[in-house]
Amino acid sequence: MGLLYLLVLVVSASACAGVTQPPGVPPSPSSVTRAQPGGDAHDPHQAALRRQLEQPWHFRLDRDQQLRVPLADSDHWKRVRYWVIDHFTGFRYGEDFHAVNIVIVQDAPHGAPDDPAACIRQIEKWARPQLMGFGVQMGPVSATEGVWRGRSVPVRMADAFVDFGFGRTRLSTAWAAYPAYPGACLVFGIAIPWREQPELARQVRARWIREAVPLLEPLTKKRPYRK
Repeated sequence: MGLLYLLVLVVSASACAGVTQPPGVPPSPSSVTRAQPGGDAHDPHQAALRRQLEQPWHFRLDRDQQLRVPLADSDHWKRVRYWVIDHFTGFRYGEDFHAVNIVIVQDAPHGAPDDPAACIRQIEKWARPQLMGFGVQMGPVSATEGVWRGRSVPVRMADAFVDFGFGRTRLSTAWAAYPAYPGACLVFGIAIPWREQPELARQVRARWIREAVPLLEPLTKKRPYRK
């Protein structure tokens, strides 16, 4: 749920690429950039989400090279800092925030077991009152599982919305917890705004759970810190 802080950023983003292609036509290759992965498509957000469904996975590193983060269409993500939440690393897909992801690392309570389910509960408890302050409204939270290093890891997913000015932003989210470090919780999450594309957003989330959750690769044996 800590991922949903990013709503504050997502709601202020809007598609702004020049429209030169007719509806249904993919963007011209030369127009696809890190700033606008949807290029000059009639609906840049739709085109960007389709790339998230079609492009292969590659890795990007955090600033201090302690974690390899899997990203579809990785050349068009940018590593960023989100001012609204204390986190380890994060990436955005395009300047219009077609998708965002985040990695959070927290110390586990003293004496607590290295339990991914406990990690999810800890971070959700930490985030819940702050989310309420931003007016985030959560839909039902569903539990599922991913596979990481041959074992199951807990995954949670939900749709959410926040009212901002005269509009409402809806998005699909998911977050997974990992037994990556002794005495610390590692949570990896994604959020995808709908912008008239709810089914594509949910498909991107489903692919992320299925394919990205297993690929996250810590490069240290102990809890990492930003240097």
